[in-house]
Amino acid sequence: SNLASLHGLEAIESLGKSSLHGTSIFINGNGALQSVGGLRGVRGSLPGSLWFENNGKLVSLQGLEGIDSVGKSLQSGTSIFIGSNNALQSLEGLRGVKGTLPGCLWIWFNGKLASLRGLEGVKSVGQCAEGVSIDIYGNAVLQSLRGLAGV
Repeated sequence: SNLASLHGLEAIESLGKSSLHGTSIFINGNGALQSVGGLRGVRGSLPGSLWFENNGKLVSLQGLEGIDSVGKSLQSGTSIFIGSNNALQSLEGLRGVKGTLPGCLWIWFNGKLASLRGLEGVKSVGQCAEGVSIDIYGNAVLQSLRGLAGV
């Protein structure tokens, strides 16, 4: 995909969830996407999951700071999935998320992600359909799990 940004979506203030998958934000396979700043108008609770996968140039999740809670997907029970975003360096855009994630948290194969800062507000994590709560795997430069110290 040639989509490099989500600019033009700034006026969106709230999101529902897909009746098929139960996701509120699903951004997958956008190789040129560098920014999700166009979603900075979204505030409050997401009833479904937050999913970022295979966005090779995405560096950060800045623009999502207004989201204070995340639901879960219908199929897998996932609340947050962040996987195979090779340039992703920061989760600090998720710093507004507080309290309980009703589903699981997956953070997989984000080659430049060095910390989990931004997840400090998460206090508990539910489970996926597989019975997993937190799965952090294959993040080659991840140095610390301190962002989840409150869980």
